[in-house]
Amino acid sequence: MLARIDECTICVAIPLSKAQWLADIAPRSHREYAKFYLQNAGATQQSAEDVWKKLYEPHEARPLQKSLGEIERLGAKVVLDCRLSDLRTATEDSAVVIVVAHWRSGLLFPEDVLDPGQFVYRLGTSTAPLLTRLRNGLSSATRSALIQSGPACTPIPLATVLRELNRLMQTRLIERDEAPSPVAFELAQNRATLNSECPSILDETMGLELCDGTHDAGEVSQAVSDRFAGTLDLTACFSVVLAESIKRRAPGSLILANREAVSPTIRLPLIKQTLRVLAAHPGDYIEVSRAIRERLLN
Repeated sequence: MLARIDECTICVAIPLSKAQWLADIAPRSHREYAKFYLQNAGATQQSAEDVWKKLYEPHEARPLQKSLGEIERLGAKVVLDCRLSDLRTATEDSAVVIVVAHWRSGLLFPEDVLDPGQFVYRLGTSTAPLLTRLRNGLSSATRSALIQSGPACTPIPLATVLRELNRLMQTRLIERDEAPSPVAFELAQNRATLNSECPSILDETMGLELCDGTHDAGEVSQAVSDRFAGTLDLTACFSVVLAESIKRRAPGSLILANREAVSPTIRLPLIKQTLRVLAAHPGDYIEVSRAIRERLLN
């Protein structure tokens, strides 16, 4: 499908200002992306401003803002602080829609565990199918500590338990008569089941993190126009789960998605170069993007 630069919209829903960054990492915030970055940096809530100044602003926010400014000057539309309604409008008005956002996958983080003591106790004692399989897949030391625990104590650090669980959650734990699935699908299926086996113990939020909340695949796909026959570039981690849902809603669309984690600061320069080509000559977004990547790899 041929597209002009003025038919392209890029929707951004990750923090690019200090104010948004601090709001997102606040204890009561339900947003995960900034907290995830903070955790990967080995930092705490108390050092959040220092992380912004020394890491996130110079290496993430500033390069992204620069690329977005260049994209806007090329003639594409840039939507910051994207909400679900902005995504709906973009798929109604544009031939190419690029979404730069965070996908809250099935991975477990400490803040997802609302009651650590009960979670550890249930993991160590429950006979529910998935919890049983998870317990049996843990290391012998972790499994032994869990079985000996009581409902009001956590004998080993929660982070240690979650690290082992996340490894297991990316494998097929629920038997079904289907071909092997990408890790993202197994993770989503396992987390949904785990949520049901741990009611009121886990934060059940999964989906696309936009500025008006986190929306599951069903909500996002319903926001996409069913008449959308353009190209949707989902620059979000594990977005193949979302892509499948949207494809059912808008079968005429073409979707670029990711099976694994993706970095906006790596992807956005590629997107910018693709749009630069379209600004000079209308063309097929996917073909132009593929050609640019092949040149970079060769």
